[in-house]
Amino acid sequence: MIKQILSILLAVSMLLGTPQFACAEELTPSAPVNVTVPAAAATYSSISIMWDKPQEYKKITGYRVYMNGKPMSVTAANETYYTADNLEPDTEYTFTVTSLIGKSESEKSDEVKSKTEIKGKVHNVMNAPYNAKGDGETLDTAAIQAAIDACNDNDIVLIPEEYTFLTGALDLKSNMTLEVNGTLLSSK
Repeated sequence: MIKQILSILLAVSMLLGTPQFACAEELTPSAPVNVTVPAAAATYSSISIMWDKPQEYKKITGYRVYMNGKPMSVTAANETYYTADNLEPDTEYTFTVTSLIGKSESEKSDEVKSKTEIKGKVHNVMNAPYNAKGDGETLDTAAIQAAIDACNDNDIVLIPEEYTFLTGALDLKSNMTLEVNGTLLSSK
């Protein structure tokens, strides 16, 4: 009955040239689809997710991301990805996403679960036995490579912030992280 009344009011307002009403169905967006965690999108402290727009997406104004049932962030309408940072290592998280049209929110998407990696040993290149200089003038390739070579699975080579490291080519290992918070400059 309410739908019929809204339809009549919409028809009358269109005849008068001033559409003032819209059916509730037109304002409720569809949920995003295919929410996934791409390969290699989880680290010991972050998880990235991606999703596809629903079939009817032209009026969508953004997407709300939920982690473990709690709202985390609202992305722009053209952003179909999100990275959750500062997570606990070796912990499982559940994500869902909703579409937004203004204040109207869709049902939640299917949920996706992902686990952060185990955090290994941190190899700070400034510390012994690596002893990189980080002055932007000394060639630190050998020190950084020694830290990489010392890594086991899930270990981290830390390039600390506030330092500039001059380096040549580096050979990275699988299953390790090169965390660059400072600056790496290539040698000439």
